[in-house]
Amino acid sequence: MASASLPGLKATVIDDVKYIDGGVSDNIPASMIFKKGYNNIICVDVGGAGIVKGVKNLGVNVINIKCSENIIGHMDFNIDNINKMISLGYFDCLRTFGRVCGQIYSFNISD
Repeated sequence: MASASLPGLKATVIDDVKYIDGGVSDNIPASMIFKKGYNNIICVDVGGAGIVKGVKNLGVNVINIKCSENIIGHMDFNIDNINKMISLGYFDCLRTFGRVCGQIYSFNISD
């Protein structure tokens, strides 16, 4: 529930502590993973509102996956738009890992 608590809206209270969405302070908290000792990190940037700090430490293998289009807004709950974003995210991930290529259309490299 705290993840859905945005500034200006009602904060989520757990054990008398108020929480807001973590994306407000760091939308991709990769540095938290680095501090746990992981050196291979995959970051998925969905383009949400908030601060993106990233990983600035040397010696860390970071793969960034970024949404190629902004189809829906932050409060868009239209199921067709959500399904389009899921499909687009899938192809953005495949493109990042070299499984498909293209900018507007994606094709299987083995074809």
